[in-house]
Amino acid sequence: MSQEHRIELVENYVCTVSVAGNCGGYFMWQKGLTEQTGSKDGIYFEYNDQINGGYNTASHCVVESTGLRVTLVSTEIIFLEFPKNFSQLKELATALKMVYAECEGALEFSI
Repeated sequence: MSQEHRIELVENYVCTVSVAGNCGGYFMWQKGLTEQTGSKDGIYFEYNDQINGGYNTASHCVVESTGLRVTLVSTEIIFLEFPKNFSQLKELATALKMVYAECEGALEFSI
C-alpha cells in the first residue's frame, strides 16, 4: 500500500478502510453495510498480516497527527506511524467515522 492509495473503498456493500505506515506496516478495517454483507458481525480489523485480523478485536482507535493508535481487546496498544508528508488525514478521518458510526466512544481524534 502506498501513501497515494485510496483510504476508503466501498465495494459490494462492504466498506474497507486501509492505511499504510511509515515502515511498511498497515492497518485495515472492514464493515459490512447491509445484513447480507455482515453489518451485524461488527468491525473486522487487521494489522500488518492476516494472522493479526479478526472481528471486534479493536476496542478503541485514536487518530493523531503522526499516526494511529489502536487499543486491542487484549489491552495491547499498537501504533502505526504515518509516512512523512501524509496528506490523507481528512479522508482517513471521514472513512473511520463511517466504520465506527455505531460504536460510540470507540473513535477519538487527537490532532
